[in-house]
Amino acid sequence: ISQPLYHGGMVRQQKKAEEINAATEAQKLEVELYQLRNRINELFLGILLLQDQQAQSELVKQDLASAIKKVEASIQHGTALKSAAQVLRAEWLRVDQRMIELESAHASFREILGVFIDQPLSETTVLQKPEWTMGRHDIARPELQLFNFQRQSIDAVRGLLSAGKKPRIELFVQGGYGRPALNMLENSFELYYLGGIRFNWLLSGYYTYRREKEILYLRQRSLHAQQATFLFNTDLTLRQHRAEIEKLRRLIAVDDEIISLRVSVQETAATQLEEGVISATDYISEVNAADQARQNRSLHETQLLLAQARSKFTTGQRTDK
Repeated sequence: ISQPLYHGGMVRQQKKAEEINAATEAQKLEVELYQLRNRINELFLGILLLQDQQAQSELVKQDLASAIKKVEASIQHGTALKSAAQVLRAEWLRVDQRMIELESAHASFREILGVFIDQPLSETTVLQKPEWTMGRHDIARPELQLFNFQRQSIDAVRGLLSAGKKPRIELFVQGGYGRPALNMLENSFELYYLGGIRFNWLLSGYYTYRREKEILYLRQRSLHAQQATFLFNTDLTLRQHRAEIEKLRRLIAVDDEIISLRVSVQETAATQLEEGVISATDYISEVNAADQARQNRSLHETQLLLAQARSKFTTGQRTDK
């Protein structure tokens, strides 16, 4: 039987190293899970873009349906050709085809997003556009905590090396029953026991300590360089996101003016079509131009949300706030 009295802190250092290693592995998992958030953001915003495109296509169909009714009335009064209604009807069907494609893409995106969030999304599920505010710009990514745990792991190994050099002291008791016992001159069975303090000092640790210490120093420098590179690249990415956000805000402001002008032109074209001043093809061109202007704004708005989400992701902010 032996009872350690002093092991140079080896037991304490081993326990500490095990706890840090467990925390490091858990943080690695957290980093991997965090990377999925960016994919989820892109899927979410992709669905928002498809929702907008579906709504805009429905608006175009309504405009064309209204024009068809007016042209059909003009045909009955002999002021328009039958081909005009056919051209409008063909364009209505083309937009209907686009809506079928959008619905299919929407369903696919919903299914994939549902798998990621472990929640089924039905056809009636409507995702709301977030109103994100860009707050702090300091970096709070889970990778930084991982770097911290890795530094602590190196410190724990260094502590184990230091503890390995120190002497070990144990209190021991050893007993038995035999012939001869402790007295070699007695030839009879006797009980015997020994007790005392055992002192061990492994000198072999001194030969490897310096080399292991240099390896730890190199690991520490490498870890420091990795963190510095990570922070540099993250800051550079943030600058790019901010520039992209500013550009898209300016584009959206111009989009609003373009939409206003295009809608006004389309309304005028609708009156001209009803009066027979322009052809159905000319009217369709104006409808498509207004539709394209609205689509450009929707695309820029989604791109802005995506740039804001990426900026939040880069800094480590939650995008659900």
